[in-house]
Amino acid sequence: MLVLDMLIKPASGLCNIDCEYCFYKDIMKHRKVTNYGHMTRETLENIVKKAYEETDLQVTFSFQGGEPLLVGYKFYQDFFEFIDKYNVNKISTNVSVQTNGLLLTEELTSLFKKYNVLVGISLDGPAQIHDLYRYDYQKHPTYSHVLNAIELLQKYNVEFHILTVLTKNVARNITEIYEFYKEQGFSYIQFIEVMDKNLCQSGRERYSLNNKDYYIFLKDLFTLWYHDFMNGKYISIRLFDSIIQNLLGNLQVLPCFYLGRCQNQRVIETNGNIYPCDFYCLDEYYLGNINEVGFKDINEAPLLKDFIQESLELPNECKQCPYLRLCRNGCKRYRINNKYYYCEAITRFYDNNLPKFKKVVEKISKIYSENKENASMIMDK
Repeated sequence: MLVLDMLIKPASGLCNIDCEYCFYKDIMKHRKVTNYGHMTRETLENIVKKAYEETDLQVTFSFQGGEPLLVGYKFYQDFFEFIDKYNVNKISTNVSVQTNGLLLTEELTSLFKKYNVLVGISLDGPAQIHDLYRYDYQKHPTYSHVLNAIELLQKYNVEFHILTVLTKNVARNITEIYEFYKEQGFSYIQFIEVMDKNLCQSGRERYSLNNKDYYIFLKDLFTLWYHDFMNGKYISIRLFDSIIQNLLGNLQVLPCFYLGRCQNQRVIETNGNIYPCDFYCLDEYYLGNINEVGFKDINEAPLLKDFIQESLELPNECKQCPYLRLCRNGCKRYRINNKYYYCEAITRFYDNNLPKFKKVVEKISKIYSENKENASMIMDK
């Protein structure tokens, strides 16, 4: 393989807080072994060793949970020692950690800085919005602890982005949240649509996001973002970035959600079990165990091929949709009877805003062209 990426769950679904909408807690309830505890040093070493044995150009290790910092400083210290030991060919390596931030310490933050780790911080906006669903097991709020973690990352100049779960409440307060993020100086933001329980978007939870909520979110956020962008103030919002890359024809950089095609994410649970996707860490999607097989073996698993193929099936109405290229029926996890749950919202959004996206693309293309021309002139000289 030229490029290899994986998502590692070193503490399985264990977490130090009790978010009401946590999708992984729900997933664990639907498999025989709910939680696999903490990853052993042997399994971690096997992951790193096999990654460098089977890759030629680039390896990306991403840690998530549960809460991946529960395994402690020594785990990550060992991890980087394994990289030094097995990356004998000096293969390009990226490392990221998605965390709620509560367990960040000076020691850990310094380690992340040393090895250029990208940290994702889970934050749902200002205190009154964030604390509505993100609290500890005693129902205490967590907002102030998250802000302390961000200050620690800033102190050590660790690169980080904000991940916000898009709930009904977030959607209806997106203007306040966007302005808050701007005040805080957050430049890289990702929104992920909340998942309802029992592996289905039912719309029955108090935090559930329906089509009306989603459209309000898209419309209001894009209006704010577009105004800033056209006035020279760029904030990276992954959703909009992906739409722009799609319009530019850069499909190779798009995540699976925006391709409407499942990919092999290689999600590695604590005991070494591998699954194709973070949303499908279920017994019926088990691909193998890293302690017994290699990454190339996983790529050839018949179950994986079936999993991907299933995501490619399009409803007839999608085939006639003018926005098929931009949507492609969305993520399989957000489909009901194989139709994207937020089809109504996204269609209405594109109806009203696609011309503005094209203006953004024109501006980006012009900037790129001018910079390329200037670079050529410098090279000629």
